[in-house]
Amino acid sequence: MKCAKKSVLIIIVALSLSACKPENSGARAIDSEAVLDRANTTLESPSADELMKTLLGDSIRVIDGRPIAELVDPENRTLRRAFVVQPLLSATLSSGESVLVVNAAPVDDSGEINESHSAPGYLNVFVFTTIAGKLQVAARHENIDGMGTFGFLGKVSWVNLGYGRSAIAISHGGTWQGYSKGYLSVFEVSQTAVRRLADNVRILASNEGACLEPPECWSVTADVKYRLSTTPGEYPDIELDFTGRLPSEGEEIDQPYTAVSGTAIYRMTGEYYELSQGDNPVPEI
Repeated sequence: MKCAKKSVLIIIVALSLSACKPENSGARAIDSEAVLDRANTTLESPSADELMKTLLGDSIRVIDGRPIAELVDPENRTLRRAFVVQPLLSATLSSGESVLVVNAAPVDDSGEINESHSAPGYLNVFVFTTIAGKLQVAARHENIDGMGTFGFLGKVSWVNLGYGRSAIAISHGGTWQGYSKGYLSVFEVSQTAVRRLADNVRILASNEGACLEPPECWSVTADVKYRLSTTPGEYPDIELDFTGRLPSEGEEIDQPYTAVSGTAIYRMTGEYYELSQGDNPVPEI
C-alpha cells in the first residue's frame, strides 16, 4: 500500500502612491486585509511549531531565547551562516499546502544578533512533505531577497491573486534622519517557487521626523488594493490611492504646500507589475 503524500510550504522572510482614476475594465476592488482574513483559514494543517521543529531539528540553538537556523549566506552563497527566525504569518495555498512566513535576522561572527538600522531581513522558502504521518523537508529556497531595517522585514500580508494564485505583499522601508520612506514588494508563492512580481513600489514618504513645526511637515501615503480581473488567467491590478501633501514647486507661489490625491494602477506586464495608469507622486528620498 502506497503512503499518501502531503506537501507543506514554509516561507521564512528574513524583514517593512495620482492624477486619474482607473477605467473599470472588468475588475473589482478588494481590500487586502479582507483577503488576508479569508485566505488564512486552514484546516488540518501542521502547526507552526511542528514545521519549525522539523526545520530546526531536535537540538534547537537559541540566542536570547530565540531559535537559530543555518541558512545560505546572501553575500556568498557557497557559505552558510546563522539567522534568528521568527514566524509572522501563516496561510494556505489553493492547492492545499500550508505557508508560514517568518522574519529572520542575521547573527554576526561573535554570536550577536545583527539588528542594526542597516540590517535587513531575508526571504526563504522551505517545502515540507508528509510521508506516513512524518514531516520531511523536501526543498529549500534560502535568502531569496533582503529588505527592511533593524533585522525586521516590515508588514507582511497574504494576497489572493485570483485563479488559484497567492502572493506575499511586503510593506517595507525605514526612517533616516527624520525622513521616512516606504515601499511595496510582491512575491507570488507556489508549491515549488517564490517569484518576484513587484519590487520597491513607492507607497510612503514623509519628513515628519525632521520638521520643526507642523506647517513645515509633509507626507504622502498610499492605500493598497488588489483589483481582481474577470478575465481568466489574468493577474489583478494593484491600485494605489494617495493622500497627503507635498511642498509646492516654483518660486512665486501663494501656498507652500500642495494637497495630493488620486489613484495609480500597476498592471502585470510580462513578468512584472509596471505603472499603467496615473502617476505615483511619492517622492524618492
